Amino acid sequence: MSCVARAKITLSPGGWAETSRIHGLTVNEDQPIKLKCRPHPKTRVSNPHAHLGHTQLAENAVLHQKAHNPTGRVSLESVIRACITEYGATPMRDDWDKVLALREGDFQIYRTWS
Repeated sequence: MSCVARAKITLSPGGWAETSRIHGLTVNEDQPIKLKCRPHPKTRVSNPHAHLGHTQLAENAVLHQKAHNPTGRVSLESVIRACITEYGATPMRDDWDKVLALREGDFQIYRTWS
């Protein structure tokens, strides 16, 4: 998170000491995180999805560029990277690329479902 925003990440009670159970993380006390960039569009779609660009679709295609095509699980690091590289968020640290790569490696190693 420190690559694009100032936000507090809170671990569930006992998270540092009780390693025998699954714990949860709360980001920014469940409040929106403001990014320093141009405004993002708002949507009512909450499931992971992707949009196909009109250049990838034939004129008579069943799919269209506004369709919400489901995707698999996406890491928080990849979302933060997209905020910087695709949506114009200004990184708050010079080593953002290295930090995201390191943490995404951890995600790949320790994820419990793909």
